[in-house]
Amino acid sequence: MNTFSRKFLLIYMPIFLLTVTVLIFMSFLIVNDISRSETSKANHISTSYIVDTVDRTMSEMEMKVLQELELENSYNDFLYPSADARSNERYYNVVNNMNTLINNYSLIDSIYIYRKQGDIVLTQSGLVELNAFADANFLRQRLKEPESRGWSKVRNYSEANETNPVPVISLSRSLPIPFGQDGMMVINISKYRLERMINGLLSGNVSYLDVYDESGNQVFEFLGSGYLKKGKVLTTIHAEHLNWTFRSGIQAGQLFSWVSLISYIWIVIGISTIIGAMVFIFYMTRRNYQPITTMMKRLQFLQLPITDAKLTLKDDLTVISYALDNLIEQTTDYEKERRSNEHVLRRQLFRGLIEGERMVDLSERIEKMKPFAGDAKPKGFTVFIVELNRYGQFQQNFSLSDQNILKYAVMNVLNEIINDHHMSGWYDWISSDKLGTIVSMKEDIPDKTVLRAVGEKCHSWINEHLRISLTMGIGTVVTEPAEIYLSYQAADSALHHKLTLGQEAVVMSEELPEQSHFHSYQYFQSMSQFVREFRLAGDGWRLRLDAIFQSFVNDNLRNEEIHLQLETLMKILEREVGDLSDTLANRFKGQQWDEMWTSVVQASSLHEVQKIVSEWLTELFQTYVSVNESKSYKALIEEIKKYIENNYSNPDLSLKHLSDQFQISGKYASYLFKEEFNTKFVDFLVHLRMNRAESLLENTNDTIQDIAMNVGYANAITFGRVFKKVVGVTPGDFRKLKHTEKK
Repeated sequence: MNTFSRKFLLIYMPIFLLTVTVLIFMSFLIVNDISRSETSKANHISTSYIVDTVDRTMSEMEMKVLQELELENSYNDFLYPSADARSNERYYNVVNNMNTLINNYSLIDSIYIYRKQGDIVLTQSGLVELNAFADANFLRQRLKEPESRGWSKVRNYSEANETNPVPVISLSRSLPIPFGQDGMMVINISKYRLERMINGLLSGNVSYLDVYDESGNQVFEFLGSGYLKKGKVLTTIHAEHLNWTFRSGIQAGQLFSWVSLISYIWIVIGISTIIGAMVFIFYMTRRNYQPITTMMKRLQFLQLPITDAKLTLKDDLTVISYALDNLIEQTTDYEKERRSNEHVLRRQLFRGLIEGERMVDLSERIEKMKPFAGDAKPKGFTVFIVELNRYGQFQQNFSLSDQNILKYAVMNVLNEIINDHHMSGWYDWISSDKLGTIVSMKEDIPDKTVLRAVGEKCHSWINEHLRISLTMGIGTVVTEPAEIYLSYQAADSALHHKLTLGQEAVVMSEELPEQSHFHSYQYFQSMSQFVREFRLAGDGWRLRLDAIFQSFVNDNLRNEEIHLQLETLMKILEREVGDLSDTLANRFKGQQWDEMWTSVVQASSLHEVQKIVSEWLTELFQTYVSVNESKSYKALIEEIKKYIENNYSNPDLSLKHLSDQFQISGKYASYLFKEEFNTKFVDFLVHLRMNRAESLLENTNDTIQDIAMNVGYANAITFGRVFKKVVGVTPGDFRKLKHTEKK
């Protein structure tokens, strides 16, 4: 089969690789064309942005200069000098304004002003006669052609003959604006600074940009840092303001140029390769299909039970696959059934041994299944029961698959440790949280110290590496298979005493104390004393609880008996304190109670049980004390309310008065009043007084002053102000309104 598959690979793989390579290369060509088209669009957008930015910058600068010339009077003062002695100050102001323009626009290299009167030129360095000025030729040319308002070509400028010239482009404006003939301002823009600005806007790694003036002379040339070769010009834009032409494109490498030239040739080669590959594959398939044809001829002699109408003898590979699947399925079903029956019989035998079921053919079944390692009859048997502590938490922490893996790991660890001590084990999970193990002794029967060592080693390894808490019960040693159930009962009894024994690791059945005669009524007196101490709201109940748990240990109670006594204690406590409030009653039911009781049942030691119960009782005790205190507070606040209702006419009634009367702080009295009646003490008192005042105003003819004294105010002014604030009208108007309503 390997030769057949290798033969197919050697035939088809080169064709496949060649075809895929050609397809990839063709895809590369298509992507390259798309990329070039998108690149051309991006280049046009980028170049347009550069041209717009340069054009806008130059226009803004030109408009700012015109604004400056129109608004600043110092330029006119220079053009038309007066005969006073302040000429130097005028020159200074003009130079200062020119420097300000240069500082505001980094592209400006220099500015100078020509005054026709006296043929004088004012530069940043000072005054100079026209004949001695280094840029006189350009200035005279512009004076002859005043209509030349645009930007000049790139030229060399120097302020003095001995200085190095600087390439600039210049803008000239006649003074005074707009059409004056008494002077001219010339602004020189640095070519290098303009070049840096354009270069900063250009993506220099992949593109290039050439700038030409109106005569076709190259002004700037921008090439990328990784320049290879200029490609085809993709974008040409004319800047009207500068009268420049911008031409840009993408740098071209030799590989892309070569691919572009022969792209159509590659497409033809690719199509030819695909057609040739198809023809070759068709030929080789027919040639190599001969073994399958021979196999089909042999299968035609077999009577296959084909029930699917879609399967026909013409579908060769499907028929072969169906025949093989049918054979494999029959073999698998037979093997699965055999193992399933064997597994069921082994489990039945295991349960029969630990439950003490009477089996007449016990020896024959053991001989047939051989559950114990070795051919020789074991010299002794004992039972190990491994119980997973806090099984509910174990189910919450791990998924079902993880639980099965961990259980399998526990079984393997126990098996290896038992084998290391020259014993063998037979394992089965007798419940979801208990693993039963029948241990057979091949050699002499070990004493209980060896069995304890096996259990403790297994427990420590699992606890350290698997982080699983467990308890192990070890039964007595028996010599006959029919007596294994006695060892199982002893191991199970040991686990039922794990709380009182205080051992989380290994419990030996032989170490159990003698069973005491347990009577539940013996604990009723202790429970009654506990409940009485609890209701007294002291700490004596904690000592009573400790005594009850100590009695559990002294009486050697089973786990179920401890749970029964604790449940009885909780029922008595619920009957005594549950009727005091709904809050206390709810503590004995619902999710919180269920979680607490589940933790008690799943606890692996009596100390853990006592801790859980003590914490729950502490929370219950705090609620109980709070309820008692709340009831005493309500009685106090009701008494305060009655006192206020009976003495609201007392002008001295205040929080301080209540504090002296009831021996509590005024702040605390205000807090109690707010909590109970959801209103302030002052608002409550004012409400009482105003209700009484309204009744007196409506039903009596007493004076306002008498009514004010009657409701607790020393003078009528204060009473009237409070009455109007609460009722909305003065006492007099209120009385008139009520009398009018009666009439």
